[in-house]
Amino acid sequence: MNTVTPNPWILAARPRTLPISIMPVVLGSALAYHSDHFLIVPALVCLLFALLVQIGANYAN
Repeated sequence: MNTVTPNPWILAARPRTLPISIMPVVLGSALAYHSDHFLIVPALVCLLFALLVQIGANYAN
């Protein structure tokens, strides 16, 4: 039987920690949407930046 091992880079990024970095952006976006100040581009940029910072911190650790 052949087992597939995940890529070490994927494992080092610790995907299970990524929702922790996403939740503040989602909460802030929800609050902005509720107060009619939501802008999609800044929200997506913040989401991308939060993910990249979390992955970078995981690689550094």
